[in-house]
Amino acid sequence: MGMIRFKKEVIESWLSKKTTSPKTFEEVASTINVSPSLFSLILSGKRQITPNVLRKICDLTGYDVGDLCYYDRTKEPEEDSDK
Repeated sequence: MGMIRFKKEVIESWLSKKTTSPKTFEEVASTINVSPSLFSLILSGKRQITPNVLRKICDLTGYDVGDLCYYDRTKEPEEDSDK
């Protein structure tokens, strides 16, 4: 199967060039209305990014979907333990 993986290095680079908010991963999470822990899981590849969250990040950063993520055929999404 596979999963959509987020390119953490793109967000890191974007944040490093910012002079205004959001300037941290926590501020980005707050701006796109996700918890910092969920955003961390997405960035680390432990959770697949949802289309809604991806759209919000694209809107915030001005990047296209292809700039922010890729399809990884070798990685399976982890099962949600809160089901």
